[in-house]
Amino acid sequence: MIGPMNEIFHQSILLPHIATGFVACICGLVALVFFQKIKWHQKAGFLFKWNLGVCLLTAMLLALFAEDLFLGLIGVFSAYLLYAGVRCFHWEDRAVRAFDHQLFRLLLFAFILMLVLGFRFSAFRLPLWVFGLIGILMVRSDLYYFRRPHLINRLLLLKKHIARVGGAFIATITAAMVTNFGGSWQSWLLPTIFGSLVIAFLQWKIDQKSKDHSSSNNTIKTFS
Repeated sequence: MIGPMNEIFHQSILLPHIATGFVACICGLVALVFFQKIKWHQKAGFLFKWNLGVCLLTAMLLALFAEDLFLGLIGVFSAYLLYAGVRCFHWEDRAVRAFDHQLFRLLLFAFILMLVLGFRFSAFRLPLWVFGLIGILMVRSDLYYFRRPHLINRLLLLKKHIARVGGAFIATITAAMVTNFGGSWQSWLLPTIFGSLVIAFLQWKIDQKSKDHSSSNNTIKTFS
């Protein structure tokens, strides 16, 4: 009786996990394509956020069910990216910043654990080290600005939003590729490589627009 009940429980989690993961991939792609169309981007981003949130919650439940620490840590990594990417626009609020400061200090230990486990599990060494290192660098960057709130501005938060939510989208695509094409290094790392280039390009465009806007304002002030 225990076996069939476990199978029913597993399937009840797996089906919404797959469905919401698929919708998150589609919505994430739409949000990326229409990143300059604010209305479309926000609608697609809203659906991406909630579907990926459910997908990650079910992933962590599946990890507990299978006693799979690796899957659980990848879920934590992706959840951090999604949370930080959505939450960062509120970091100008002192109370929000203080809560996230404490939360991210705890998450830092999870990413350090990923690096340590890379020495233990050779089959997953590369993704554990890559995702663990990325997580550490991102959290350290967030903690740096939490301790220096005078450096926080809308341009910085927009670039963090792109990096964090973009990273969550990369993690979603990575999970889909590993599931459908196997756990080769190409499935694990190619989405990160290409996705990182896209994120860097979008951040560069934001910087260029900011410089053009600043230059335009200075020109107006000069002739006024």
